[in-house]
Amino acid sequence: MEFLAFQQFEPEERRTSRNCIWCGEAAPTNRAHVISRKLTVGAGNAPTLRFNVCERCNSMCGSLEEWILRFTPLSWVRFMLYLHPGSTSTTCHVPSYFFSGMLNDWVVFHLDGRSRSYAISTQLLLPSESGATLLTEAAPESHGSLIDRIMVAVRDKAFKTDVRPSLPADFSTRILLEGEQVFLISRSDIEAQEFIRQASRVDWTTPDTRLLRVENTGHEQHHFRWSKANWARFCAKTALEALCLFEGGEKCLGAPFGLVRDFVTRGDIQSGQEVVFDENGPCCTQDVPAPVFIDLTVGQAAPRPIAALLPHAEAGMHIVALYEIRGWVLASVVVAGFPPCVLVLGGPDEHLADLYQLIYDHHMSTFDFVRLAYDQTKPIVPLAVPGGLFADLAETYGLRSV
Repeated sequence: MEFLAFQQFEPEERRTSRNCIWCGEAAPTNRAHVISRKLTVGAGNAPTLRFNVCERCNSMCGSLEEWILRFTPLSWVRFMLYLHPGSTSTTCHVPSYFFSGMLNDWVVFHLDGRSRSYAISTQLLLPSESGATLLTEAAPESHGSLIDRIMVAVRDKAFKTDVRPSLPADFSTRILLEGEQVFLISRSDIEAQEFIRQASRVDWTTPDTRLLRVENTGHEQHHFRWSKANWARFCAKTALEALCLFEGGEKCLGAPFGLVRDFVTRGDIQSGQEVVFDENGPCCTQDVPAPVFIDLTVGQAAPRPIAALLPHAEAGMHIVALYEIRGWVLASVVVAGFPPCVLVLGGPDEHLADLYQLIYDHHMSTFDFVRLAYDQTKPIVPLAVPGGLFADLAETYGLRSV
């Protein structure tokens, strides 16, 4: 293992261009965060672009970030590591269940940002044809109105049906109240139809009401969504904005990065595929969000494979590395310790003035910015690099082994 010598520095956004790095139009003063504020905890030096991203493109990138933060496994990581006190966010967009030994059934729950605790959604089960069970954390005086809402929704078929074959085999079909919406959750269409048939014969006036609290049973299941395309676009957005911070907007507006701009701004947000996690992590091989490698210089013959930095980051850390390998500009992006996304941003004869890394440590709640060490009077930060990659970087940057 070889080491590269880095030194800390403070990047300053250049104002040489007044055009948006995404659409090329005039970019009035705006604030675009290279790393979403929702993935940091009070960092006072968060990298922000004020002159190089227009409001419309910033909003477009925000919609992409919102999908990532709502539906992917990053949604739960955000709650555990980055959530600010008093947040109104929840994880109700991610169907989550724990198994209750008391009920001998599964209970739908979510994380509540305001209380920073688990919360049980109001739900009604029909464990038998003769009775109903209402699970809720609501005060007793509101139980009657909750039952009335469910009765009206069933009678008028005023609910959305969520059929998930991936639910546990012993999961009972149920009606769920989530804010103003009513859902029928079932493993199959047949079970959903049977629930509606039984509901028409239930004595709704005397349900068995259970006031539950989430128990740490160690038996949980979460149904996330994942899209390689969405994740790659999210990482490409982060990489190009980091490049803008380090080397300016005019660099990003150059022709070699045109495909990067198109990839981020012209793609639709994909619906993604379901990935199921239990208390031990991904349930199946296909549920593992794998590392992503994408060549955004299609048609320019980027070498395959190409040497790439694969930064190691603990859970909660973010790292963006921008570097050149013999005329090819690459970015390695790690978000919250997830597997790295490696992107070939430009080439075959594109150059960077330096090798940069942007590093966020959630324990310190601060960003560090480093580049290759040239000033021997300042402290040096050694960072490990695999031997084969070191040779490529040494040739590109004119480095020597010490």
